[in-house]
Amino acid sequence: MLTGTLPSAFCYKHITLIQYLCIFIFHFSWTQQYKSNMILVNLRKDAKSGEVKTENHLLPTGGFFNIISSPHMFFEVVMYLALLGLLPRSSTWIFVVIWVFVNQVVYIVIFVKQSVIYLYLL
Repeated sequence: MLTGTLPSAFCYKHITLIQYLCIFIFHFSWTQQYKSNMILVNLRKDAKSGEVKTENHLLPTGGFFNIISSPHMFFEVVMYLALLGLLPRSSTWIFVVIWVFVNQVVYIVIFVKQSVIYLYLL
């Protein structure tokens, strides 16, 4: 700590409407990503016993899987963007968000190419 400086006191009055919106978006995205991951985890399991019943590749349904193909990856990017809204002055965080976004886009491109090849072979 620098001499003569004190940490700033936290106060709810200093949180802006944009920051509250970013907190809400982050929380919503976090819960939807968790639900999407649980759909993926339970995809091959038997609902009653919890044991793996198949090793086949299955298409997930339910939640945001009915709207987009990879909601778990989509909501991860949204979570990072919401954190960027909470930390607008952090140049480091901008690079983290860019890294995550590029990483997810590359993964999606590879996934789509593999899916097209897989469907073609069927």
